[in-house]
Amino acid sequence: MPDLFTLIDFQSQRLSGADEPGWSDVGITFPASLDSPAADQPQVRIQHTPLEDGAYILALSATYNINAANNSAVGRFSLDGGSTWEQFSRESKDSTDRITIDYNFPIDFAAGVPIDVVLQLRKETDTNTMQVFFMNLWIQRVA
Repeated sequence: MPDLFTLIDFQSQRLSGADEPGWSDVGITFPASLDSPAADQPQVRIQHTPLEDGAYILALSATYNINAANNSAVGRFSLDGGSTWEQFSRESKDSTDRITIDYNFPIDFAAGVPIDVVLQLRKETDTNTMQVFFMNLWIQRVA
């Protein structure tokens, strides 16, 4: 029988647009520096060093609105502190849609090797208004 008292790593960061006033009109560019995003450049970041080798679930999500149909929110995430990026986009169907993006996948991390995961969002078209309500990023060891 497995040890029921084994601690499982869980790291998370959740930010709310209610606490980030610049997120009511998100910018068109990603931050030039991870350490100092502008107020209109939404970013969440987890920096953590795992205690044990293992399989983890990495998950990210965001909820937002764009005030024009057929325009996109553009996001990107990095698993290595911004050295490389995986980019994605999602187009709005209606200007009143409150849209969610979510993505999760398994990944192996080694004990003692630092993790540095970043999620950022921007709008596609400068003439639109994009509002971000929530951004979430979490890592959980599952085995």
